[in-house]
Amino acid sequence: MYDRTPAAPREERGQAAPPVNIACCMRCHRLTRTPVPLRTIRSTCGPATTLYTCPTCTPPT
Repeated sequence: MYDRTPAAPREERGQAAPPVNIACCMRCHRLTRTPVPLRTIRSTCGPATTLYTCPTCTPPT
């Protein structure tokens, strides 16, 4: 019927996982393919969260 064995991860099959390069802009709330990291929020439990902006909403440095 159905094969219920879990599939091997992409790395084991010789394929690299594609990089995630789409993020939601924290200012205009649109999806962008060129996210600019704006801020990282550290967490006491779990991974840190990175907030991104699109190039047009990025504040000048």
